[in-house]
Amino acid sequence: TGMASSGFVETSGLRAATTRFFRTTALSFEYFEIAPVFLEVPPQEVVVGSTLQVDVSVLDFTGAMIRFSAVSLPSGAVLTPTGRLRARITFTPLQSDMPLNATSLSLPIVVGAMNQFASSSTTV
Repeated sequence: TGMASSGFVETSGLRAATTRFFRTTALSFEYFEIAPVFLEVPPQEVVVGSTLQVDVSVLDFTGAMIRFSAVSLPSGAVLTPTGRLRARITFTPLQSDMPLNATSLSLPIVVGAMNQFASSSTTV
């Protein structure tokens, strides 16, 4: 019979268990940049003077902390994280936001999400 020992190997910040049984087992790691993936948000409508709240969510397969960012928000809109994988956009359009004689207005809102490996964005 032989002797076995256990330990840990660290490579580029990754930690993996190893087992030695008369020899060291070679380990290899593949590095993937895995950006958060936004879940689809349906088109939103709001009446001037009313408040719109839109929840955005991401899937993240890394378990890393997610940082949301407002890439492009209309004046007065606020992006607030509401959980590790969620954030809420709150916006109350004013009459002054509307062009003269306009009956509707399309305002793209771009939100970004970043983990320690990569980032992504979506337009709401």
